Amino acid sequence: MFAVIGFIALAFMALRRRVDWGSPSLWVWPIPSMVVDGVTYDAAISDGVGTDRPDGATHRGVDIMYRRKSASDLPQYPTKDGHSPGHVAPPHTPVIAARAGTIWSVGYTPRGWSVTISHDGSTFATYYTHLQTVAFPAHRRGVNVATGKPTVIGRGDYIGSVGWDPMDKSKTRHLHFAVWSGGPESHAVDPQPEMKRWPRAEWQWNPDADNEEG
Repeated sequence: MFAVIGFIALAFMALRRRVDWGSPSLWVWPIPSMVVDGVTYDAAISDGVGTDRPDGATHRGVDIMYRRKSASDLPQYPTKDGHSPGHVAPPHTPVIAARAGTIWSVGYTPRGWSVTISHDGSTFATYYTHLQTVAFPAHRRGVNVATGKPTVIGRGDYIGSVGWDPMDKSKTRHLHFAVWSGGPESHAVDPQPEMKRWPRAEWQWNPDADNEEG
């Protein structure tokens, strides 16, 4: 038992370890602020790293949604089944690259469409999953599968739209965003303290577009 507790503690410490993030100007929130009739909703972290998951794993990223203005705000988008009721993500919510780099992978996984970006000149990679749509064709190991060529992406470039985890019966939209330093998922670090300093882009929410969803 003590060995298990020790392993969990070490994993949590790894997520919290110090890394050189560089200037905050290199980064941007991966979900831009949503403007609705002149009112701005900033994206917020609805679930952070280190929390327990239903499958017994440890959350190695942050879930991002919008914080409601009140309990009755945006009632057409209910949040349920374990998700924070104070948060919401409407259809067509855009996902953007948190930092410039090269697309490492794009593909469909059991957790939805997923994108990984390798950030050139640093040890960082960022991972985005539970996407409903992606803006790029399949990529693997840093190249477009069809052309064999890399795809360079800029900070703030559109990646796709927020969907939900196919394993989540509630179909609650949210972005799972992770930052890896020096390797894949096992090298995840906690971005939440740094994200307080990152700038934000904006997008205009169009409720009429919700009716276009199939």
